[in-house]
Amino acid sequence: MDIVLKQSPTLGKEHQTWMMTEINKLIWGPPAPSTPIGKMDPEAFKRTADIALKFGVIKKAAENAYTTEIYDMATKK
Repeated sequence: MDIVLKQSPTLGKEHQTWMMTEINKLIWGPPAPSTPIGKMDPEAFKRTADIALKFGVIKKAAENAYTTEIYDMATKK
């Protein structure tokens, strides 16, 4: 926490603590028993891509965008 406060002292410890708590939720997310930590659920990926396409964030869904290659390398599978 001290490192964060040193870099951005204007927000204060209470606000920084709140922000860190919110970021932690993004990192860990809700329980997903069928998907191990660090590996994205293919259905969640598809939902996100569909939303991005719908709202013009992306113009086209790439056929090979979802991959577990990095996860597999990291877990030596």
